[in-house]
Amino acid sequence: MQHDQDILDALNGTPLKVKGSLTKREGVRRNSVEVVGYLRVLGSMITSKLKVLGDCSIRNHCQAMQVENLGSLRVHCLQAGRVTSLGYLSVSQKAAAKSFQAEGAVRIESLMAAESIDIRFGAGGYRYTVPDRGEARLWRRDHNRTRLIQEVRYSKSLQTDPGSNVENAVLLEE
Repeated sequence: MQHDQDILDALNGTPLKVKGSLTKREGVRRNSVEVVGYLRVLGSMITSKLKVLGDCSIRNHCQAMQVENLGSLRVHCLQAGRVTSLGYLSVSQKAAAKSFQAEGAVRIESLMAAESIDIRFGAGGYRYTVPDRGEARLWRRDHNRTRLIQEVRYSKSLQTDPGSNVENAVLLEE
């Protein structure tokens, strides 16, 4: 798979740690990237591990084995093995991961996960879990705290909080 080969090639690169402010006009290909300050990538990023403690913006796509977001991460497309987000995460197009876990503000146009999706909005808020395979589109957190998921596609089981609003739940045929 080309995704895995690109990440393995990036492992040969040196780590990148951003403590201040940095704008990269080209793509970033490093074995690990840690953002404590502000990083703006005008191309794409390929890394084994992306850790965001500050603010990171990637214009094109990000490929990583592991993404850990504790700050603010904005990207056009995201492909990762494992995604964990406790801050603000915005993916303007597609996100694909083996497992996806988020708590906080999440805005994703389309999300597919091979194993699990677990999203919680706010402290003690709503939880959406697709234990096996699933695709969810457009999560939104409105100012009046209304949670909306337009569509969830799942293969085996779906659990949602009783107060959640899922417009369309589709069980996929095996």
